[in-house]
Amino acid sequence: MKKTAFVLVLALIATTAFSQTAITQVAIDMETLFTEIGKDIMPGLQTASVLNHELGAAEHGNFPRMYFSVSAGATAPGGVLTFLEDEELFENPGLFSQVTDEITDNEAYDIITEYFPLPSIRGTFGIGLFGGWEANVQLASVPQNVTDMVASDQPVAADVTTIGLRVRKVLVSRERGLLPSISAGVGYTYSNLDFGYDLAEIDPLEIDDTTNLALNGEVKFVNRIHSFGADVRASTRFLAVFHPFIGASAYYQSSTYEAGIDGFDGTLEISGQIPIVVEPAVEPFSEQELRDVNVVLNTGVDIRLLILNVFVHGNYALSTRAPGAVVGVRLQF
Repeated sequence: MKKTAFVLVLALIATTAFSQTAITQVAIDMETLFTEIGKDIMPGLQTASVLNHELGAAEHGNFPRMYFSVSAGATAPGGVLTFLEDEELFENPGLFSQVTDEITDNEAYDIITEYFPLPSIRGTFGIGLFGGWEANVQLASVPQNVTDMVASDQPVAADVTTIGLRVRKVLVSRERGLLPSISAGVGYTYSNLDFGYDLAEIDPLEIDDTTNLALNGEVKFVNRIHSFGADVRASTRFLAVFHPFIGASAYYQSSTYEAGIDGFDGTLEISGQIPIVVEPAVEPFSEQELRDVNVVLNTGVDIRLLILNVFVHGNYALSTRAPGAVVGVRLQF
């Protein structure tokens, strides 16, 4: 009996030591996952933050002209998660694949590796000032309580906010003539994305036929984008209601990205044994910064029907080679 008990203790120690190595490998691979996701999505999030939601026609009119609008669109900077196919990136690809199988086995995986649109929604209030000046404030927010309603059956935390201010000056007013109207202005946009997910929802990793390793902790992504820049627009008018335009925006963008797991460890589950908590030797955490200039070309048309205006805008970001589109409606008084 003593010999059997001794062998069982040795086996337990060996299994625990192996599991501590495994949880450390998973932690390192989680950090790699966060780092590669950041490289994938940061440029696209920057482009989405400065999509042309409202600056269509080069002029909307002087005071007391004002408007309210809602718009939605997306930009498509390319695919994501292609790095999951590169096993050389990971310490223990066989073990880590159990974490990512739900992603790679999904029918949508082949699509998002080629095409991953990033949505953008805005509400805008604008006003025409004196002397050809115009200003607008843009706002978009998806607070946690909305996330709770949309994903009520998932332990997801998500909070998205965008706030923007643009001021421009009409340099050439030709709204009723054949020559184009021309305007130029400056703007600032702040965007944040906070995302969290409970690892307890992931199935335990299978160490062997009798041993599992359950992951514990909360995944957190935090992204902050500050964009400062300038816009130029030229537009004309025909058939009384159509206002086609072309333009460009050049924005300096400073973006920070942090991703990690709070309280990350594992629970070793052995058949017939009391569960044991094992901790990794490293903390899975990735921090990145991206600072660059993003030039976005714009075109489209505003269709003005009395106080109701419908607009369709196309965008193309030179830095990410990402096309995008925005559609919206505006009540203009």
